[in-house]
Amino acid sequence: MADDVPSIDDIANKTFYGFKYNVDTARLTVEKINDGSPVRLPNAEFIREDDYKHWLWTRNTLGFDWNSSNLTRLLLEVV
Repeated sequence: MADDVPSIDDIANKTFYGFKYNVDTARLTVEKINDGSPVRLPNAEFIREDDYKHWLWTRNTLGFDWNSSNLTRLLLEVV
């Protein structure tokens, strides 16, 4: 898992987007962090229920919306 951890140079001046999914409520949460707060990435050997399921860093602004014809698909727009 250490190879998956980005270096500080890779994420400097970028915004973090983390995706969490609650299996009990079927709720998807997208967290946006760009204020210098620490981000705790999952450990492959000990995955917690509240860990991010997927994450990314980007300089671009991202927008999210549900597909109007298929509400099970989340659309991502790079602004």
